[in-house]
Parts: sequence; structure tokens; C-alpha cells
Amino acid sequence: MQHFSAIPTLIKIIEDCTQEAVVRHEAAEALAAFRDPKFIEVLRRFTSSECVELAETCKIAVDYLKWISDLQSDQEKSSVSVFGTLDPAPPLDNKIDNAAGLDEIARIFMDTNQPLFSRYRAMFSLRNIGTREAVEVLIEGFKDSSALFKHEIAFVFGQLQSEYAVQSLMNVLRDDTEHPMVRHEAAEALGAIASRKEIYTLLKEFSASHHPRIIRESCHVALDMYEYGKSEEFEYTLNHFS
Repeated sequence: MQHFSAIPTLIKIIEDCTQEAVVRHEAAEALAAFRDPKFIEVLRRFTSSECVELAETCKIAVDYLKWISDLQSDQEKSSVSVFGTLDPAPPLDNKIDNAAGLDEIARIFMDTNQPLFSRYRAMFSLRNIGTREAVEVLIEGFKDSSALFKHEIAFVFGQLQSEYAVQSLMNVLRDDTEHPMVRHEAAEALGAIASRKEIYTLLKEFSASHHPRIIRESCHVALDMYEYGKSEEFEYTLNHFS
């Protein structure tokens, strides 16, 4: 939305250590989405935060805003992804027309010595490629130690709606040792894919009251997404506008 009236509230949320990590993360990402380098100093203050997910988000956001400030043309600065979203990092510039190109992007994506911003760029490149091979590389990213990184992979799978990602997303949702923000995003991705009855069954199971709030509420949302995706209204919309 990029409403400037929201900026003071976003900054307050980022500063508020009583807020959940996922909320502070979203606020920092939203601030960066204004694409204004003047917010670099605000975000840089939290790159050493004890909240790891916030610190990592702010590092990516600072690098993103530096990247924006280095662009020469307004056309580059206003670019939106093929999925209609303003992503927290742009895809890599590589032209992928062979296996070697995919291998290079996969190498950057999996290299924990690379800045997270570079790995995010590789992630969004893999999303844009969207082949089974690209999805399989993204799945490997679930082995990473960064909850932020893994939650973004799950988000990308929700955009791709790839059947190849379903089993991995189900495994993430079932894993009670996984960070809640990763499981939350996996649940919503499953709701977006809505390709199997077992997805509905799993989401229903984890929407029960004894599961953590963020998980059960995410599953409630995902169930609504699933049911809407299977509805006659949705099918009509697809057929009418395709």
C-alpha cells in the first residue's frame, strides 16, 4: 500500500521488543518496501538486534535500499515481480538458458557465506524460473539454520503453487521444533496450493486449539484459502478472466 501515514507506526513496532519476531519482521520489511534510502539509518539500528529474525530482516532491507539508491533509471526502481509483488530483494540479473546458469544461482542460494540479500536474490530468481529443478533447489533451503530464510522459501512456494513443494511444506508444518514463523508461512502456502485432500486434513489438524496460536490461526486462514480455491466462485473467476 505504501501509505506514508503508516511509517511512524511501523517504526514503533520495529522498536517494540515485546512484539513477536514475525510482527517486527513484517514491519521492517514494510518500511523497506517504501523503497526510500532515507530509511537506511532507521533500519541499520536494528541489524544487531537480539531478535535474530529482525536483525536479518534489517540487514536485507539495508542492502535492498542501497541497491535502490544505486539504480540509475526510474523504470528500474519501479519494477514489480511477475507475481505482482514488491519483493524484499530483486532477482539476480542472470539469464537462465542452461543448466550451468541454474547451478550458479543454486550455488549462491545455498552459500551461507553470501550476504542474505544475495541469497534472497537467488531465491527470487529460482522462483521466477519455476521449474521442477528450481523447486528442488528451493526445498534444499529448508535445511538452512535461518528461520527468516526458510519462511521466505515457504512464501515463495505459496506464490508458485507448485505440487512439487507440497510434501516439504507438510513436513515443515508438522515439525514442532521448527520456528513458528516458518510453520506459519508453510501453512499459508499449503492453503494457496490446495491441490490435495490431505492438505485440508493436515490444516484442519493443526487448526485445533492445543496448537500454538500463530500456527492454528495460520491454518484457519489457510483453510479459508483452500476452500475458496476449490469453490465454484473461484473457478468462475479463473475461467471468466483467463
